[in-house]
Amino acid sequence: MAQVFDSARIALNKDPGLDIVFGSRFSFFANQPAVIQSFGLGLNYDKKVSLGLSFNWLTNNIQDERIYFNKNLGRNDTSEFKLYFRYLSLYASLIYHKTKRWKFKIPINLGVGRDFYKNTEANSRTKKFTFLIYEPAVHVQYKIIRWFGVGANIGFRFIFQKEKFISNQFNSPTYAVGINISWDELAKDLFPNNKYVKKLGPKAW
Repeated sequence: MAQVFDSARIALNKDPGLDIVFGSRFSFFANQPAVIQSFGLGLNYDKKVSLGLSFNWLTNNIQDERIYFNKNLGRNDTSEFKLYFRYLSLYASLIYHKTKRWKFKIPINLGVGRDFYKNTEANSRTKKFTFLIYEPAVHVQYKIIRWFGVGANIGFRFIFQKEKFISNQFNSPTYAVGINISWDELAKDLFPNNKYVKKLGPKAW
């Protein structure tokens, strides 16, 4: 671990490049699939350490029956309300082992957000609750060719807020599978003589 952190410290002293995060993490909420989409921008240091800011939101339709005051009827009524779950997070990732084809890294998200239930037709929503979120994970990537690979992400989501039902349901394991494209390596193959591409340095493979 000392070697890993020494490597990270050296990487942070180098000029950074742009880091772009876009993907989905899967979990469950009250026995229903819950998909969190993320989009983030940050800095990548020597392809070892990434730091940035991301916006995350629940993309699929999760509903729960809620009691609300029906203005047309002048009394309480029940209806299905949709869950809204959004948060802004600081993200960081550290590569702790890398070979020609394999890459292992530790991504972490730490953020703050709000959740609530809303019924657009009834023009009603529940109280908004602020929450803190912590998501540690482990990511494994396998390169099929130099610029293209597949990866898997396994982690856990911790939610801290007053609304215990939502926090208890969202405190759960998370997972993701997908493809990984090294855009800089792809650019070197497509435009080997471009003066801007040459600044990316030697090929990683």
